[in-house]
Amino acid sequence: MKSLIFIVFSLFFSYKMIAQEQLPRSVLYKIVTQTNKFVLNSSTQFAHVDLPSNKYQEFFSFIKDSTANFIPDASNPIYYKWYLNDGSEINGDLFFKENKSYMVFKIDDKKYINYFMPEGLAYLKQIFKF
Repeated sequence: MKSLIFIVFSLFFSYKMIAQEQLPRSVLYKIVTQTNKFVLNSSTQFAHVDLPSNKYQEFFSFIKDSTANFIPDASNPIYYKWYLNDGSEINGDLFFKENKSYMVFKIDDKKYINYFMPEGLAYLKQIFKF
């Protein structure tokens, strides 16, 4: 019985790991090349920043083209929205705990998770003072 429980637990854990997907490169490319407006919002403060277009590339450089693992008990201080030239929008959230962070993109009722570099987290901490 214990081995059956272990197998079921292992399969569930494996599914969770496999089910996590990074943002498809085509969508990431679209964000990088077609952003019309990019807004960062604090979920703990009444504050938002319309990131100037000359800072877009700097911010994009913090998003790594690789998947990240969910971090238990991570806080979610920032959510964001990209407004694209074609009129579409991409929403998401930033999660972090200590110096580890990741971004969750929400597109068409599907979530994608990408690693967010520590330098990017430091950048956001300067903007929002959290």
